[in-house]
Amino acid sequence: MCGRFYLEEEYGTREIAPSERAWIITGPEAAPRMVKWGYEGHGKGRLIINARSESICRKPLFGRDYLKRRCVIPAGGFYEWDKDKKRHCFCGEADEELFLAGIWTGLPEDAGRFVVLTAPANEQMRGVHDRMPVRIRKEEFSAWFGLPDEADALLREKIMGRQSFLEKKDLETDAGNANIEVYVQQSLASYLGEEEGEA
Repeated sequence: MCGRFYLEEEYGTREIAPSERAWIITGPEAAPRMVKWGYEGHGKGRLIINARSESICRKPLFGRDYLKRRCVIPAGGFYEWDKDKKRHCFCGEADEELFLAGIWTGLPEDAGRFVVLTAPANEQMRGVHDRMPVRIRKEEFSAWFGLPDEADALLREKIMGRQSFLEKKDLETDAGNANIEVYVQQSLASYLGEEEGEA
C-alpha cells in the first residue's frame, strides 16, 4: 500500500518511487531534510516502505523510531492500484496541502530513511485497496510531534477511518526526473518559504 506518491511544483509534477529521496519534516519548526524512502529489510535489496499503524509500537524495526522520530512527508497525492491493476490517484480535499505520516531513522552512510504509515481502508478507499496512508493535517502537527500519548490518540482516530481523500483523474507525472538537482533546490526553497535567488 502506498507504493508511489507525487509532488506538484511550478515546474511540473514529479513522481516519487521507493528507494528515491524525498523531503520529510521532522518537527513543527524543523527544516525539511531529504532522505531515502524505505528501510532496509532482511535480504539483499529488500526495502520496507510502509508500516502498519495498528502494530507499529510492537515491531522491533519501527517501535523506537515511532517513539522518537515521527515525521510527515509533503505530497501532492498518492497512487494506488486496484485488483484490476488500474491506477488511482488520490489527493487532499480541494487540493489542500497533503502530509503523509511517517517515521524515519538516521543512518550516517546515507543520511537517513523513512517509511509511510498506513491504516485500514475506510469506506471511500475500500473498493480500491484494503489499506491507505495515514494523513496528518497541519493543525494536527502539535499532536503528531508531541508526546507519544498524543500521537497514539491521533493515530487511533486515523485507524478508525476518520480521514478522507479526493480522487484525481488523468494526472501526468515525470517519474525519474532528470532535473533532480533543480527539483531539490526549488523544493527546499518552497518548503522553507524562500524566493528563488535569495541569499
